Amino acid sequence: MGELLMTIEHRISDLFVNATEVAKLCDRELSRRVVYLNRAAVSVNILSQTLGAMETLEREAAPNDLSEDWKSLRIRLRILKARFQAVIAGAVAPQQEAFYLFRSFSSFAKDGDFPIGQSSLSDRLSITQRGAGYVISRFLELGIVRKVAPAKINAWPACYRWLAKETDATKRACNRSGSATE
Repeated sequence: MGELLMTIEHRISDLFVNATEVAKLCDRELSRRVVYLNRAAVSVNILSQTLGAMETLEREAAPNDLSEDWKSLRIRLRILKARFQAVIAGAVAPQQEAFYLFRSFSSFAKDGDFPIGQSSLSDRLSITQRGAGYVISRFLELGIVRKVAPAKINAWPACYRWLAKETDATKRACNRSGSATE
């Protein structure tokens, strides 16, 4: 009988691993941009269930059973859920979505420099190429990125380096009225 019942520590450990995987999958899905709203709705449902299970375990566990990683993962899942809900509601402005894309690209860059093409960015954000150029120039002005290599027409895109750290000032600059333009 004792083997059938998992201890709270085992349940916390198993749920933490599963919630981490859910967060990775949702991060990946969000950075690719939610194309089909039903996929976003399914993601919100999974995140809600995962958060519900985490909160249930938190009520059963002793306060010192939960690590800081657990608490930060719960916060990360809540943020992802809110972002997916914003995508579903159509409230994500192109500048804010571009901010998330640039940040994601920079995290995968081996040497810190990552390519961004205006036409590719405009397709991802569903805006014109001129609008994508404006978003990039605005990020340059705000010090979010720095251009490290120019584009060569019909050959390769310009390369940028991520400068913005996740500070309150950066978040305010990108979240005012849903844009980075203020």
